[in-house]
Amino acid sequence: METDLLDAMIEGALDGLCLLSADGVMLKANRLALEMLDVSQDEVMGRPATSVLSQNGRECSVLAEVRKQKLTVTAVQTFGDGRRVLL
Repeated sequence: METDLLDAMIEGALDGLCLLSADGVMLKANRLALEMLDVSQDEVMGRPATSVLSQNGRECSVLAEVRKQKLTVTAVQTFGDGRRVLL
């Protein structure tokens, strides 16, 4: 039940949303995030978020800081064209 609720919240978000493990590995991305990154769920699952973002020319400084501090951090990353991804 809790997993269904989490999935519904992630998919229902109005922004692109990626769920990462504590060490920065992509666990899930919603449809909007996948569209923004121009990738499929299979392409991101289990990969370091930094490699997914860098392959698409995205800024990874927020991810680097989260990994360095080993903290649970939520941040919104805004791309140059105004799109946002919640990390």
